[in-house]
Amino acid sequence: MMKPQSYYPWHSCPPYGEHDWIEPLAATHGPGTVMKSQSYYPWHSFPPYGDHDPTELLPITHICQYKESIKRKYEHRNESSFSSERVSLAALYTEPVIIQKNKKGRFQNINVEELFNKSDMHMYYPASVILQGNSGSGKSFISQKIILDWASGNPYLRHFNLVFYLRCEELKCLSAEMNLIELLSWNCGLSSDQISKMLQNSSQRVLFIIDGFDDLRFMHCELCISSKLQKAPPEVIVYSILSKRILPRCVRLITTRTEVPQGMLLKGHQRFTEIVGFSEKGVKEYFQKFFQNEELFRKAYECVRVNETLFTACSIPVICSIICTVMRERFSDGADVTSGLETTTSIYLDFVSTLLESHCQGLSQSVPSLLRSLGQLAERGMLEQQVLFDEKTVYDTISDSADKPFLFKFLLRRKIHQETMFGFMHFSFQEFFTALYYVLLDEAESQRKVRELLHTVERAWALSCWSERDFSKADVEVRHANLLQPVILFLCGLCKKEWISSFFEKHNMTLSINIETQLKEWIHQCSQIYHNEHMLFILHCLYELHEKSFVGKVLEHLVLIDRFNMPLKSIDGWVLKYGLKCCEHIRTLKVESSDSQSKQSSEHAEEFKPEHVQRDDEDKRKNTYSYYLMNMFDLSSRFVCPHAGQFKCSLTSLVFVMASEGEVLYRVVSWNPGLLDGLGQMKPAGPLYNIDCFNGSVSGLHLPHCEIFCEENKDNLAVAHFTSGNVEIMNPLKVTESHVIIDIRDLSHFGILKRMIFPPSPVIAQVLLFLRPITVKQSENILDVHLLPWNVPLSKVKDQHTENTHIKTSSKCSLIPESEYHLCCQPEESTVQPASETFECNYGPNYHPTFEVFVDVNKEEIVLSLLDKTEREVWERRRIPLTGITSSEVGEPRAKRLTECEFVKKHRDVLIRRVSSVMTIADGLKTKDMIPDEIYSKVHALEPRQEKTRLLLDALHSGGDTVITEFYKLLKNEEPHLVDELMSGPSRPQQF
Repeated sequence: MMKPQSYYPWHSCPPYGEHDWIEPLAATHGPGTVMKSQSYYPWHSFPPYGDHDPTELLPITHICQYKESIKRKYEHRNESSFSSERVSLAALYTEPVIIQKNKKGRFQNINVEELFNKSDMHMYYPASVILQGNSGSGKSFISQKIILDWASGNPYLRHFNLVFYLRCEELKCLSAEMNLIELLSWNCGLSSDQISKMLQNSSQRVLFIIDGFDDLRFMHCELCISSKLQKAPPEVIVYSILSKRILPRCVRLITTRTEVPQGMLLKGHQRFTEIVGFSEKGVKEYFQKFFQNEELFRKAYECVRVNETLFTACSIPVICSIICTVMRERFSDGADVTSGLETTTSIYLDFVSTLLESHCQGLSQSVPSLLRSLGQLAERGMLEQQVLFDEKTVYDTISDSADKPFLFKFLLRRKIHQETMFGFMHFSFQEFFTALYYVLLDEAESQRKVRELLHTVERAWALSCWSERDFSKADVEVRHANLLQPVILFLCGLCKKEWISSFFEKHNMTLSINIETQLKEWIHQCSQIYHNEHMLFILHCLYELHEKSFVGKVLEHLVLIDRFNMPLKSIDGWVLKYGLKCCEHIRTLKVESSDSQSKQSSEHAEEFKPEHVQRDDEDKRKNTYSYYLMNMFDLSSRFVCPHAGQFKCSLTSLVFVMASEGEVLYRVVSWNPGLLDGLGQMKPAGPLYNIDCFNGSVSGLHLPHCEIFCEENKDNLAVAHFTSGNVEIMNPLKVTESHVIIDIRDLSHFGILKRMIFPPSPVIAQVLLFLRPITVKQSENILDVHLLPWNVPLSKVKDQHTENTHIKTSSKCSLIPESEYHLCCQPEESTVQPASETFECNYGPNYHPTFEVFVDVNKEEIVLSLLDKTEREVWERRRIPLTGITSSEVGEPRAKRLTECEFVKKHRDVLIRRVSSVMTIADGLKTKDMIPDEIYSKVHALEPRQEKTRLLLDALHSGGDTVITEFYKLLKNEEPHLVDELMSGPSRPQQF
């Protein structure tokens, strides 16, 4: 029989145990060591907190004592639930994957040492760090590692003079009022006087680790205190720290299972991070540390690695530890180490079975009675949001007086005594035993409790749709329901009779037979109502039920699963895969992995050069695209997207977020003055794009803007969506330095709007130069000068002035709309008209020159600059070479550089003969999924090399211009001398 306090198989829950941590520390250990207080302030820009003499000596001895007590508590711990052997925390710790959104909106992996941003800590009011993770992800273990690292002098925490670790589940057990000093004295064992002195000198460099925010009761901000000497319940003190009513300059690390509501008491800057779980490398490392014996490690790891279901489940730290524990027990028994471990529920049930068989023999009560008692205790905790239970509650519920299996015991320090408290070995077991309790009750009571549970969760889902609920009673219900959701998952798993029947039969227990029907009806109903917001949770329920026919029924009308803007954990990917496997009719899955690029960034979009589509070409396509909206009188751009991702047009800088492959057609159209009249102070701030996509695979747009990036300008931008004669004003998901980002559901006209302010703010602009062709009769060159916003595509201006020569020069400048500017030209005998002109944000589709410059035809260059009304140069002087058509060249076509597609088509025969890197190019095309596997195999098998190239070139034609362009890029990279040689000769395209 085993002692209850030794059940700690994983690192997310430490043994509390009886240790000297709970005893007050002596005031000094030998002679005191002193140090001038100012040497403890690396942040010289901020004065020490409080009105004290800066030369006062810091109580270094007290801090050293405190650090030593931390090391005694956390440096070593039980190796596992079945062993009293103590090992170091460092030997057990395995780093999980932690993600954070950076300033550019991209998800990035960070490690524990990067949780505390040095720049944040230098702020007058440092940022709060929110660390979210599901039950069993390792939040508490990370918290313990941080405080131990600080006590051990780890460099990444050197900025903190003090670190306090507050476990919210413990604080809830304290009913007496106290002040902050007394609370910290209770928490760490130092005297109130010692705490007071340390805080007085170190308040700017204090870190509070508040572990388990979910366990705190909700309270209103008016209950918070404003002095560290004011008495209040411990929970009020913690809320006062969170809201910066006391110690406003401290840094806070808050761990939580659920998302932190927007209106909660946290004030100031906040950084949100999330524990995703173990990576594949992390799983291997954990197995190695757990088994220690190299042979056992190899054997166990290989068994799990080849079982994709189990290997995915091991990404959750607590489940990884359970699986390791079960496997080690099975190794000793000679049993099949992985049989029956399919779903999360089956893994937990097998662990409970293993524990009952191996370590809980000789209990005074029967197994059914014990499980019901544990379930009753667990349910009470779930409903009352209670993690720790006093001794009387436990003994009244569980009759066995000697042992309390599945519980740990620790001593809670009171003012004048210690109290024995109990808790489940891990919170996830409290969830599991609650579900088990419900299925072991009689039929009527079981159905009643499950019905109440489902109602509570569904009501919270409805409340979560409220747009303005603030941190109110509704938020409290939503948070509580989120904590109850895992109970539903375990209930679904306990309905899978094929996997659990042997356990219940062995212990002569019966299950409620109607719960499965009850759950299925609720899941089916919710899938119709909440098919977007809560579909991932519904898919997890379906996975635990593991009934293919029912999965098909629930998802029969679902054609799209959209998780693109939310990172997925490994286990989420696994349940999505299971859902897709059961429902082959689901055509589109939009996902984003936890370490992939966020769609809220334009930097890493794959660039493409679009094809131009003439009106007659488009008319031929109308049978295919019958819904196409445009009667075109100019060029449209066409892009054939090969796969999901982000794609940036090289001509317009417009970025398409694609959920899957598809064909996109887009062009610049005129803003409708009639519709703009009703928008008040909102004016166009970018081109209006008419966008269409055959299969609707565009899920988002990044529209380029020309604003000088600042918070005020960001807030003034919106997007107009014109459809069916109406206009919808859309708030951006995000505004970056270059783009306005939106999600879209349907396509038509989109353009950026700006709320006009007075006086107008400057924008990024461009000065474009076009030289008109001259004839024999002309004695002057005419140069057209266009002043345009930066986000007007150069290609669109060139398309309207094809007869003119665009003169390339550095064109970027900053101009103020509605302001006057004039052009200065040398030589002075040149003529500029008009003398001055007002800069207006013209977004097409017609682009007329702002100025015309008349220059003697014999002049080979001029000098231009642009000035404002005060004669300040806003576009500095530039030498402009005049490279137009001379009189002798009139009537002759100007030399035209071949496009990539034209180059490949023209030089087809030469390429067949001379390309030597054909397989390298084919590899590159295959990597980007631009040629089918069948074609690649044929190219690989053909001989000689010329035939390989011939077949590959033939295959390019079916892929369109995008594939041909990619072939050109790969060729230029591999054989640049061949490309340069062929490009220098005369050109005329030939057809494939």
